Amino acid sequence: MLQLDTGCYFGEIALISRCVRNATVQAMTWVNLYCLTKDDFDEVLGNYPDIAKKIRLHALTRDEETHTPSQPHGAALTHF
Repeated sequence: MLQLDTGCYFGEIALISRCVRNATVQAMTWVNLYCLTKDDFDEVLGNYPDIAKKIRLHALTRDEETHTPSQPHGAALTHF
């Protein structure tokens, strides 16, 4: 299980790769949750290339850390 801290995000792999999300998330405390549609996410990436690069690199790293033997890491992230 991966524990996220304040300011962290999740779901980027599904948005980038256009795949079904691969994780279940459960809050351990009260949280403020913000949701972006795929279109809004793509707009942010298009308008902020530095942020887009960091999110894509983070998605690749997270995918490598959480991949399963049935789906090689990076397989779903080769299209961005």
